Amino acid sequence: MLASFALAEPGGGANWTQTTSTRAVLDGDSYVINGSKVFISNAGEAGVYIVVARTDPAKGPGGISAFIVEKDTPGFSIGTVEKKLGLRGDPTAELLLDNCRVPKQNMLGQEGDVMKIAFANGGLDCAGQAAAAVGLAQAALDETKTYVKERTVVAPSTLANIDVVQSTITEMAIAVESARYYNYGSVMPPEKPGMDPRPLMAAIQAKEMAIDVTGKAITLLGGYGCTIDFPLERYFRDAKTLFMAPPAMTMIKSIIGKILLGVPLGPPPKK
Repeated sequence: MLASFALAEPGGGANWTQTTSTRAVLDGDSYVINGSKVFISNAGEAGVYIVVARTDPAKGPGGISAFIVEKDTPGFSIGTVEKKLGLRGDPTAELLLDNCRVPKQNMLGQEGDVMKIAFANGGLDCAGQAAAAVGLAQAALDETKTYVKERTVVAPSTLANIDVVQSTITEMAIAVESARYYNYGSVMPPEKPGMDPRPLMAAIQAKEMAIDVTGKAITLLGGYGCTIDFPLERYFRDAKTLFMAPPAMTMIKSIIGKILLGVPLGPPPKK
């Protein structure tokens, strides 16, 4: 069954530990959830959603929990479906929760476990995003190689016979392979306990690489690269949209830095 992780809200993004306003209130043997989520991947297509909601406002980030909400639960609905720049095959939409009642046992983990759950999901998500970035960059490289070998400059020479084109293709191939093999390594068992920064680092490398490679591909095709006659304009749009997908780059880099420096994860301690 397809699932979705519902974290982002209209009033916040990377600072969700401070801005989460969706509320889950215990009522007997159930939690009643009210609020909304935005930019949720697979919205409408997924059968199950992990919804992040605040259960105890007095506890700050420690009072945020996660709940399993099935698609057909009364009070749960899909709002505005976004018309995106790229990644249009991945429906992204708003979730609306209006007195959405779920059994108490639908809480994922314990109350306040959402940081642990979010970080675990973030690592998996980053590895998947890195793989997607490598895949679309590889597609752009393959399309470009085909084009430059067929595009005649002065017969019988093609673009493939020009030194600068050969060098650019080499740079693109090195970038794709480097990101591919780093991502392979990032999903191997970690060498020590604790959160592994490698999937997060792989996402940064691969998503930046995809923008660079698809941009170079469009340049090599010239004006044709900007037309819908070739798929490169789509790959470029997909790369940019994937780059913007959560977790935010600044947040990922902050988390990596904390892991490498041994600084506790989560918001800074209060003075």
